[in-house]
Amino acid sequence: MRARNQSNRFAALLLCTCSLATALGCASDEQPVAEETYVALSEISDAELPLSTLALPVALADDSTLSAGDYRGVVLLGGKAGLFKQSGSTEVEQLDSEAVVAITHDPGAGARSEKVIIARAHRFETYDGELLLSPLYAYLSGGGDVTAVAPAAQSEGRFDGLWVAATSGLYRLVGDEVERFEAVRSASAVSAIAGAGRAVVRDMKSVATALRLEKDGWAMRALPTSEQGAPASATAIVPTRDGGYLAHAGGELFVRREADKTRPARWLPLRIKPDADGNEQAKVQRVAPDASTGSVWVITDDELYRFDGGSKALRVARPQGFGASVAAHVSSDGTLWLSDGKLVARIGEREVVTYAKDVKPWLAARCTSCHEPGGPAPIALDNYDSAKDNIARAIELVTRQEMPPSGGEDATLLRLWRDGGYRK
Repeated sequence: MRARNQSNRFAALLLCTCSLATALGCASDEQPVAEETYVALSEISDAELPLSTLALPVALADDSTLSAGDYRGVVLLGGKAGLFKQSGSTEVEQLDSEAVVAITHDPGAGARSEKVIIARAHRFETYDGELLLSPLYAYLSGGGDVTAVAPAAQSEGRFDGLWVAATSGLYRLVGDEVERFEAVRSASAVSAIAGAGRAVVRDMKSVATALRLEKDGWAMRALPTSEQGAPASATAIVPTRDGGYLAHAGGELFVRREADKTRPARWLPLRIKPDADGNEQAKVQRVAPDASTGSVWVITDDELYRFDGGSKALRVARPQGFGASVAAHVSSDGTLWLSDGKLVARIGEREVVTYAKDVKPWLAARCTSCHEPGGPAPIALDNYDSAKDNIARAIELVTRQEMPPSGGEDATLLRLWRDGGYRK
């Protein structure tokens, strides 16, 4: 594996202003524009997602480090007590007792890669029916303890590697190369999202640094706690799909506003259920980023919300009889795994996306009136082969809101079809 060091440069990073917005009334020349005091969601949609629950083994009870994944119907659970598996209706079986740092899917084969990667403090393993040692840990030139792992994604959202946080620093493993970020001397957490070339890393003192992919490499910029309204003792700071940042602190959410001509960079409270005085009625327990789509799951005391960017969110009821959340983890296929210390709920498991069932109707409703043989568009999208050959360009244009001409569409389904292997 070739090593490539990231230079120690904290370049000026142009961070997009978070698009979560509140309406500000028009002001005359004599009246200053009212100062924002909080940000509120403009739209919340209710949804029912696939749900199943599994009793946790006693050894994983109340484990806040719980992570999970799936391999062909075999559920893998990892935590401080080791690695466990459950298949079908069988009892949960313990595979070993070495602590698990993270469970993710093998990079380089798309978001629906079946092979699972198990990260430990000093080694990586793969699981495809049996545990096998992986050479990934040897690529970390600084060694140290692995503390966190997150999928790395290209601009189109296809997983192509791993972010690895370790006591020796931050690494990005892609193909046969490892990129070490010398400016980060130690790392305790890392989160990244698909389709944005952005990540947030936190060091052992919980200082957060934002990373953004630019033409000449990764630019880095601190997210200082001295900024106006910055949340103290944030338990999580994650990038969002719309270019902003979301923080969880003290049971509340905060979003970051960029500096403008009149005001410095600042953080504002994000209200899910504001009362008449603007106070938050919901108590936030956990946040969990979904690297496969760029969404962020927010777990409150009575409901679940999936923030998909902008000022909108999807609301899902908490599983019945479920207690306060102890751990929340989103696996590489977009499934939310939620633990109350006794049970683990599996929420939002995606169905397999196929051309006939999903993609063909999607294209027919939005594209093939123009993209057909003899039509005004130069490329036809009216059959499986042409759709497969041109899907990358279609994803790019839909993501940039350039196609269809009416705009307002999301390319997630197209990405899932591509990452799932173009199933017919």
